[in-house]
This record gives sequence, structure tokens and C-alpha cells, in this order.
Amino acid sequence: MPNSPSVSSRNTSPEVTASGVDTAVIPLGSVEGKGPHLPVAADFLLADAFAAQYAEEAGGVYLLPALPYGCSDSQRGFRGTVYLDTETMWHVLADIVESLRHGGFARFTVLNLCSTNWVVKPTVRELNLRLGRGPVVWVEPKQFAYDIYHSAHEGPDDRHAGAVDTALMMHCRPDCVGDLPPDSCPAVGREFVDYVGLRAVSATGVWGSPRRATPALGRELFSHMLAATRSYIASAYATWSAEEGT
Repeated sequence: MPNSPSVSSRNTSPEVTASGVDTAVIPLGSVEGKGPHLPVAADFLLADAFAAQYAEEAGGVYLLPALPYGCSDSQRGFRGTVYLDTETMWHVLADIVESLRHGGFARFTVLNLCSTNWVVKPTVRELNLRLGRGPVVWVEPKQFAYDIYHSAHEGPDDRHAGAVDTALMMHCRPDCVGDLPPDSCPAVGREFVDYVGLRAVSATGVWGSPRRATPALGRELFSHMLAATRSYIASAYATWSAEEGT
């Protein structure tokens, strides 16, 4: 059980102060094309739902609203996509951490729910190593879902708007899932998207097998994401504390 309840941006400033929490949780999502069956805000909706559940289970954290926009320029071929320049994202995350530090927070957990936000990792590294604004811990919860899915299912690669994304939305927001489109498995490597964008290799924006998705799979993946994320974050902060004590 958590030692103390979490607070969030829905609490008042005096309530956040009285809670005594010193760890802030910063969820990151995106607004980008997610196939013909998922909303463009799928990653944002997932980030919001996942972070809320994580904060409730972890306890003793200050939960921020999910940042809706990410570095989704590789999805700009799909109308409705909104993306930040990577340098902008660097500054946004750095500013969020700095403002929280000014308010007395000492630890910062970044939950990145969109893989195109690749700049988050080097940003966190620089905040910790060069600028001394840590401890900042970065984790990609959805990667845990992809790992367990691929370990248990043979067949085409599943990377975007496929079984994993669709199942997670069936679990978190079933009202936002439309008719499932056919599988789409581009015959190029994932890195090719960095050169030409996703639309050039998948006209629908699907890379995977959305018809393999079920609500049960979504519950399983979501539960695994939570457990793996909590374990990773606890280990990271424990290692940090041990290093500071040496």
C-alpha cells in the first residue's frame, strides 16, 4: 500500500504543500494519426489514464496533466497531427522540471507514452548530468507492452495503431475505438519512417495487426505496463539513493 496519497493539479496549492510530496510525475502523450479506427489523441488519452492509475498505486506523488503534444512530425501526412520541434520539446520538458524545482520538488518521473518523443531520453540525460537538475527518471511504459506482446505472439511486427495501441484503447477508452481496419505490415525497417514519414509506407497509418486486439489483451498489457513501470522507477530511485550514500 502507498505510504501517503498522491495529489494532482486538481488540488489547490495549499493542499499540494500540505501533502509533503516531493516527487512530480510528468506524463507525455501526442496528437497524431493513429489509423482510421483510433483518435488522433490516443497517446494523450492513454498517457492521462495510465499516469492517473500509476499515481494512485504508487502514492506520494504530484501528478501533472499529460502534455498532449509530442514530436510527431513523422505522422504529419495524416491530417489532425500536431507536432513540436525536438528543440521545443527539450525546452518544454526542461522548463517543466525547472518550475517544479523552484516549487520545492526534488524528484521527477517522466512517463513517455509516445515513441516519437525520442528527444526525451537525451533531455533527461542532460538535465541530470550537465545541468544538475536531477534526479529525473525517464521511462517508456508502452515499450513494456510491446515487449510482452511480441514475446507471446508470432507474426508481423506491431508498431503503430496495431494490436497493442488498439487493445490499450479498448481497455482505457472503448468509446473511442472504431471499426478495425485490416493488418498493414510495411516491407521496410522502422527506421525508414525517419526518412519519409509513416504515410509513405502505410497509407492507413497502421503498422501491425489491429484485428488481434481485444479488451482482455488491453487489460493484460495495461497491468503489465503498470507493474513494470513501478518496478523500473523504484529501482532507478533506489540506485540513485545508494549512489548518493556512498
